[in-house]
Amino acid sequence: MDETEELEAVEAAVAEMSDDELQEYNDDLVAEVKEFIERNSERNSDQVKRIKADREFAAGQQWDKTDRTNRGENRIEEEIPVIENPISAVVNPISAKPFRSSAEPKPEYKGLYGEAIATLNEKLSDIQDTFEMQEAHDSATYDEVCAGLGFCYATTEENEDGEVVVGYHAIDDVTKVVWDADAKSTTMADAKAAVVIELIKESEAEERFGTDIWGGKQPQKTTLVDLGDDFAIPEGLVPLLTYFRVEGHNCEFHRLIGEQVVESDLLEGVSRVPIIAFIGEKKWFGDEHGFAGLVHRLRPMQRRANYANSQMMERLDLVPKVGFMGPAEAIDDYEDEWAEANYSTDAYLHYRTHDKEGRELKEPKPIQMTAQVEDVQNVINSSIQLMQFASGISPTGIVDQTIHDQVTATEFMIRTESSQSNVSHYLKHTRESVKASGKVLAQMIIMVYGLDIPEGAYEIKVDGGCIELTEMERERKFLLAVMQFVPEEMKGVLAIGLMNTLEFKQAPILAQMMVKLLPPAVQEAFLGGDPKAALAAAQQQLVQVQQQNQQLLQQVQQLTIESQQLQLRSKSDLAIKQIDAQTQLQKQKMANDNAILLKQMELQANAQKEQFNAQADAAAQDKEIVAKAQADAAKAEQDLNAEVAKATVNAKLDIEKKQAEKAAEALTAPAVVAPPDTPVM
Repeated sequence: MDETEELEAVEAAVAEMSDDELQEYNDDLVAEVKEFIERNSERNSDQVKRIKADREFAAGQQWDKTDRTNRGENRIEEEIPVIENPISAVVNPISAKPFRSSAEPKPEYKGLYGEAIATLNEKLSDIQDTFEMQEAHDSATYDEVCAGLGFCYATTEENEDGEVVVGYHAIDDVTKVVWDADAKSTTMADAKAAVVIELIKESEAEERFGTDIWGGKQPQKTTLVDLGDDFAIPEGLVPLLTYFRVEGHNCEFHRLIGEQVVESDLLEGVSRVPIIAFIGEKKWFGDEHGFAGLVHRLRPMQRRANYANSQMMERLDLVPKVGFMGPAEAIDDYEDEWAEANYSTDAYLHYRTHDKEGRELKEPKPIQMTAQVEDVQNVINSSIQLMQFASGISPTGIVDQTIHDQVTATEFMIRTESSQSNVSHYLKHTRESVKASGKVLAQMIIMVYGLDIPEGAYEIKVDGGCIELTEMERERKFLLAVMQFVPEEMKGVLAIGLMNTLEFKQAPILAQMMVKLLPPAVQEAFLGGDPKAALAAAQQQLVQVQQQNQQLLQQVQQLTIESQQLQLRSKSDLAIKQIDAQTQLQKQKMANDNAILLKQMELQANAQKEQFNAQADAAAQDKEIVAKAQADAAKAEQDLNAEVAKATVNAKLDIEKKQAEKAAEALTAPAVVAPPDTPVM
């Protein structure tokens, strides 16, 4: 008996149950749900509190009792929403280019179930194109990055035409999910059960499930179990619990209000709980593993920045208004105008230039008041830098610091995968969650539309996303590198692969045209012909490639040996050429030195010769001058002696003449009687 027959047998047995047996089944199920909620709520309570605290912190509620105790009451509480930037920097690239899942038939089932799997992919693509699913993934991704945990769920529902279809939605409040605390998978794929708590209006509950659901009790008292403060129920609402339980390769779900099971159904072929977890990062909290997001990592730096900004605002608030200095008489009759000077929009203030006695008054001068905020500004800047250090993301977002422009997703993923960023695990976990949601949706589509596809005939793959750009870039580089070494017959195949990595509308068309240029056997492999023939052609092509690669390897080895020999020979020739060059250079240098030395000696000899000639000429000229001078001196001496002799003779003649004249006068002159006592001359 297969599983379907077993399920039919169970349904038949349930249909034949008496009222007492149904009530017993109901009570057992209620007890099971109650025990599951109590056990897992207790184990998950710390995680729920952390999620609520981080979620509120990111939303702007960043001051708590501890802060007010530390700083005192009635203090300014300012916030700098820096923490939103790194969160958005991770979420936005994922939302801008979301991941998409699809079913890919396994090779051995491609011919048997290819058409049915194509239909499956059409339905799956339609669901992923809906705004609800895109919004669900955006919401879950934000919760994942912000607080460490987000949830989406797949379900069956009726469309506008009353047809049963597959839907996909977000669970907006993750604290309303009681998950299996023993689940270890990053998507909680191994969870055995889960409970989703939804608060609905009493009137809606009665409309959907009838008025007898209260069991004679007041609606507000039908809470099934004390859910604690985390699940406080507002007035007028009642909790609707949806309990999922995995049984083999199927999943049961039961809806309960109070202690009444109001709806039950079986998700046939759905092998896991249809609630998909989006997990941020796993961390140890005490003795338990828990989940955390960027808020947990960046909270201390954000609080520090808030403290500093609040201190700055208080300093600015304490700065006095602009004051004025001047004589009091200058503002007589204008006191009210000057009192409102800091609040007035008037550009003019009146004052008196002279007092009542006609004396000139000084003009009132403003006194500027300033606040010292440089120290707290430094604290704010350092807090922002610490955020960047802790997350690996610039506080202004994912920005190229060189050109101050938004970087591409390729650059972002290169950073994350090269450990330049501490947020790469968010992308990887999101991709795994999308893959898990694709698996659940595929199973539900097969169930709802009755597609004949066995479970092992396909596998789920994930495409798209900002990660795809990096993978395509890698593929392009790989194909371009390999194309240089493969034989000509394989270059067409690689060119098709290269064309599929390019993102423009004509790329698929060009790739199909290139397929038609391939040999027929290889075309079969591309166009999905006979699998055996394609496999044989591929194997034959592989053997040829291996042989050609072996030949290329031998050629490369031979070229390597020859290259090494050429390198040795080149090194020897180079050494000889270097020695010759050095010798020639030395010879040329010596010749140049000798030529310079000879030239210097020649110049020195010429200089000495010219100096000797000059000295000889000077000596000859000096000799002539001396001889002439001596002759002139001798002649002058002779002339002088002649003049002296002549003068001497003339002098003697003059003396003798004067003596003769005096003697003649004496003979002719009368006698002179001298006075007494006067000597006679």
